[in-house]
Amino acid sequence: MVFSYKKIKRIALVNPFQVTTVGYDIESVKCKGVLSEPPLGLAYISAYIKKFNYEVKIFDAHLMAVKGFTLERYTNLKEIEDEIILRIMEFEPDVVGISCLFHYIYRVAHCIAKRVKSEKKDIITIMGGAYATVSSEVALNDENIDYVILGEGEKAFLNLLEALNGRLNFSELTSIAYRDKKGEISINKKHDLLDSLDEIPLPDRSDFVLEDYYRYGRHFIQRFEGYEGEELKIATMTATRGCVFRCSFCIDTDIWGGGLRVRNPNLVLDEIGFLNKNYGIIYFAFNDDNLIIKRQFAKALFQGIIDRKLNIKWTTGGLSIRGLDEEMVALMVESGCLIFNIAIESGNQETLRAIHKPLKIEEVIRAVEIIKKYKDAYIMGLFMLGFPEETEEHFFETINFGKSLQCDWTLYSCVTPFPGSEVYEEAKRKKMLPKNIEDNFEELNFSNYILNPRYLSNEFVNRESYLANLDQNFIENPNLTNGRIDIALSDFKNVVRLSPTHASAYYCIGLIYDKKGEEQKAKEYYQLAKDNLSGLHKYYLKKIGIELSSVNESLF
Repeated sequence: MVFSYKKIKRIALVNPFQVTTVGYDIESVKCKGVLSEPPLGLAYISAYIKKFNYEVKIFDAHLMAVKGFTLERYTNLKEIEDEIILRIMEFEPDVVGISCLFHYIYRVAHCIAKRVKSEKKDIITIMGGAYATVSSEVALNDENIDYVILGEGEKAFLNLLEALNGRLNFSELTSIAYRDKKGEISINKKHDLLDSLDEIPLPDRSDFVLEDYYRYGRHFIQRFEGYEGEELKIATMTATRGCVFRCSFCIDTDIWGGGLRVRNPNLVLDEIGFLNKNYGIIYFAFNDDNLIIKRQFAKALFQGIIDRKLNIKWTTGGLSIRGLDEEMVALMVESGCLIFNIAIESGNQETLRAIHKPLKIEEVIRAVEIIKKYKDAYIMGLFMLGFPEETEEHFFETINFGKSLQCDWTLYSCVTPFPGSEVYEEAKRKKMLPKNIEDNFEELNFSNYILNPRYLSNEFVNRESYLANLDQNFIENPNLTNGRIDIALSDFKNVVRLSPTHASAYYCIGLIYDKKGEEQKAKEYYQLAKDNLSGLHKYYLKKIGIELSSVNESLF
């Protein structure tokens, strides 16, 4: 346990960079291939503790990295580290709080703590976020981390600061982990949750240059034709916290406690109005786990957007399919919903039961049918492949079900076993995890399947999930085959913007220009497909080559 011998006043909050830790190369960064949005969790903590007269500054090292590489100010990661440490030390903080939302950036987060301590040993370091919460002992094995906040941060962080200033006893603290005087790790997991989300002021966005997030980074709203980065102003928001479900792959309960809490919908509407008036923002992304679980809240929010004539466009991270009935979908569309992200996970009922997903296959079919009644509604179907006990039959049942839905885009992700989740514990118990996973959390990066399940090989899951994405989103893309080619063209251009060597996307763009009668453009994109043809793209296009016209076939 580290005690302070001076008054704690100045707090630096740091969002680590994740430029290379998720598999992107620098060229992808430069072409806006890296997700970048304001660290809203830090903004909420800042707003909350400022009420108690602490001086706070947020340092977004991730945006700094994305912007710096794009403008060619940096050539390597060491230069980013040096600059972020320089800026932090210029602020002269008493405490540095480091957010670590994902396990795959844990080395970067720990590196920042080490660099801070090397500059000034008596600065107190505090780590929070999902990684720190569910892997607190791993985090505290690093002597450069003094304290870990477990779960929701506002009250726990404030109470720790108050204890460091002698205004609270450490014995009263909850949602905290630290090394005691004997050097042993002490963990108090009892959640110190806000009684009401309305206790928190609006997120403190004063340290953010909001334009930079969409100018240098990407957001999935930008996939639509005409929504170019320089023109599109996006704000991220949260209206709820938590989830009433207990899916086996999720760690939501560890972060937010059980159940779901909602903000007063009028306060959410006030925040939308504030951002619209003061920043000119009309595109909003709700980062909620499930925005429509509490039906009356969701209806009040969407009806409020309509009644106040806010004229915004919005989307959200995940939607409860059971809540998507005729009334709800109509309200969502009228209030400006751009994308319906529907988390289906599996097309096999047995798998859905095994992962505790409260969903029936027929409910999915019905929800998709309702949404498709609206011609401008865009559906993203989200699936997961490679659960520990999933069979090959169930694996392909999911892929075939996804194809049958004919969503605008279908995303097949490999199961990622987050520490703290039931899937992780099951895989650990059955020896399906890689050895020394706690020393290699970078592998938990969403882009690579790491499990060795009972019925499927690791290589099979990686290969077949990638091929399913290629098959259903490119040559068999519903919008390419049903005549909505402008939507398909926008999606394919978005892909090559993020992945400049994507041969299948280039080929499909060529097909669209062929359909449009623009032969020269078609030839250019066919050539780009040929120039970038390799790996699974080569296998995939060769596999379907017999279905192509002889003119196009000759290119390959």
